[in-house]
Amino acid sequence: MSVRKIAFLDINQFFGGGQVYGLQLAEMLFHDFEFTVICVNKRYAGELRERRIQVIDLSHLLNLGRIVHQFLIVVLCVWLRLTAKADLIWLNGIPEIVVIPFCRLLGCKILVTRHLTLQLEPQSRLKLMFRVLAETGFKYCAPYATKVICVAHSVRESMETILSPKKLEVIHNWVTSLPPQVEIAEQNPEVCKLLFVGRLESHKGPLTIIEAMKLLQSDLEVGKISLTVVGEGHARDRLAEAARGLDVTFTGFQEAPSRFYAASDVFINPSSGPEGLPLVTLDAMSHGLPCILSDLRVHMEVSEEGRSALIFHALDVAGLAAKIKVFATSPTERKKYGNRAKKAIEADYVYSAAREKYLRLLGTL
Repeated sequence: MSVRKIAFLDINQFFGGGQVYGLQLAEMLFHDFEFTVICVNKRYAGELRERRIQVIDLSHLLNLGRIVHQFLIVVLCVWLRLTAKADLIWLNGIPEIVVIPFCRLLGCKILVTRHLTLQLEPQSRLKLMFRVLAETGFKYCAPYATKVICVAHSVRESMETILSPKKLEVIHNWVTSLPPQVEIAEQNPEVCKLLFVGRLESHKGPLTIIEAMKLLQSDLEVGKISLTVVGEGHARDRLAEAARGLDVTFTGFQEAPSRFYAASDVFINPSSGPEGLPLVTLDAMSHGLPCILSDLRVHMEVSEEGRSALIFHALDVAGLAAKIKVFATSPTERKKYGNRAKKAIEADYVYSAAREKYLRLLGTL
């Protein structure tokens, strides 16, 4: 029996959570299917090759712009269909949606992974205009997809406003392996070490952590607090300026952030959205690290409505400071929430569960 051929499209210019998903997905399924990934990010292409995934690398054409990339992936999809007999086209983002009409005419099945809700993040007027245009294209093209995979129930709820529920399938993001439980001290540490991992953009919320640390500076009950910021982004200089006088370390982007989870006392994801199912949150919880999460619907979902993490209202500095104080002053609470976090991941966010669901879905197409 011939191996089914899948063309996986991702023309995002940046390397982020969606690209990590693409790497993990290709690694999960390439023994069962013949994967060809079309991408424009050089690092992404390199990591795919390291995993022995077939890749069509358009990174040398990066400066030609998204419209050219969209035209090229349409041409390449036609070529893969006619020459390699690829009958399943898998789209990993919003701009790729333009290929749907052409691929349906060629008789292909179409899968779309939707990572974000329809919420729009604060950004410049020009970027907002392009995002609105992209979402409009998604609204009119996605109904012609065979299935839209939502990485969380919160994403599905958002998609149900524009798509038939029959089109939608929820398959959670996952952790590739379960790391050892972080060591949680029986006594309060001399310095409570906070951790943020993610892109340094305003809607990701790292400034909220810094402002909360300022509120806690004079709280003698809390004691000393440090923050490690893992990631890069446009807001780095502004964050560094805001963090003057505080114990804050900027590490830049890290290929393997596991050591930072293991060396921290508390993980914080203060994002105001949009989010799908942040991989950094899953990673932190899988380490058994006590977590403080903003009250995005997806954070309520993954934390079992706040049972497995402390929840605060997004952008509420005083609310975040209060949650930090809980963990900084109570080893019992740190241990309780750390254990619950790990169990929540073990229940439904692991490799085996995701692989089973993907194979079942692909077997029906």
